[in-house]
Parts: sequence; C-alpha cells; structure tokens
Amino acid sequence: MPAGDFTPAMQAATGPTASATSLAMTGLIGKAGPVTDTFFPFYAALTKEENVLGFKLTELVRLAVATTTGCEACLAFRNPKAIEQGMDADAPDLFDELDTADFTERERAAIRYTLAFCTNHHLVDDTMWEELKSVFDDQEIMTLCLYVSTFLGTSRLSHVVRLVDAHCTLPGYRLSAVTDAKAAQTAN
Repeated sequence: MPAGDFTPAMQAATGPTASATSLAMTGLIGKAGPVTDTFFPFYAALTKEENVLGFKLTELVRLAVATTTGCEACLAFRNPKAIEQGMDADAPDLFDELDTADFTERERAAIRYTLAFCTNHHLVDDTMWEELKSVFDDQEIMTLCLYVSTFLGTSRLSHVVRLVDAHCTLPGYRLSAVTDAKAAQTAN
C-alpha cells in the first residue's frame, strides 16, 4: 500500500521522517484492513516516549529484543532521545554482564525478562516474576510483556517478509525489492 493511501492511524505511526523499511512495513500491515486502525495506535502507545516504562527503558528493551533476533540494523540504531536521557550507546555490549554493569534494578529486571522471553520463554519462572514485581507495578509489567511480545513479533515479521536492511546478519535476508518499490512510491 503506498504511503498516500495510509489511514490517519498509519500516518500517525510513521510520521514525516519514517525510513523506507518502516513505510514498507506499515504499508504491508495496512493490507490487513480495518485491524490496522486498531494495531497502529496500540503499537504507538507501547513505543512512544510517554509510555509507563519510560523511553530509556523501552529503548533498552528494544535493543535486548534485537540482540536475540541478530538484526544488525536494529542493533546499530540508537534513538537519540534515549541517549539524551542517559542510555549508554554501548548498552547491548553490557547485556552479558547484566548483574555487574551500570543498570538500574528496573533495567536489569526488564532486560533479563526480555532476553528470557525471546530466547526461551520457559526461563520466565516464579523467581523472574518476583524480580519484576519488586520493581514494577502491574501496569508496567503488562506493558513490558505486551511491548516485548509485539516488538519480537513485528521484528520477526519484518525478517520473514524480507523488509530488513542490506546488512542483516540472518542468512538469506537482504533488503527486498518490495522495500525499494515502497520507497520509490513514497518519493513520488
């Protein structure tokens, strides 16, 4: 679906400076019909700076998801707002040292949960739930759960439909002709 045909919800989700990949993914999801007008406000509420987790924590969680998918583009990007809020640009390099690195207890708990959810959800046990409950309220925990599951799902969707960058490390996944075509439509 060309950007000119985006619904208001889709336009709000992409904004004026969206990447070609973001526009292509939005256009692809737009083919789901009426569900898009529900999906995009939901996704925006999870990812916007104002969400209950805070922008820095949300960005750390996004990077934790990206470490599990191995997407080089996702791992390379750092949202400048998160850096302004004190996020270390090298944060993903510190995930292996989670207990000793300079993370807050909330950041540790969220990153630990995210890595477990994305790699082996059976590791999310009672001990992990207790850790989450000790630093997050119920609304924050459910927002974290929804964010991780949604971002992991859309990340994997972008890989399977070949909407990833040319440097993606997953075998066989390269910037597709669909992305180029969507970018060309947007430019026209």
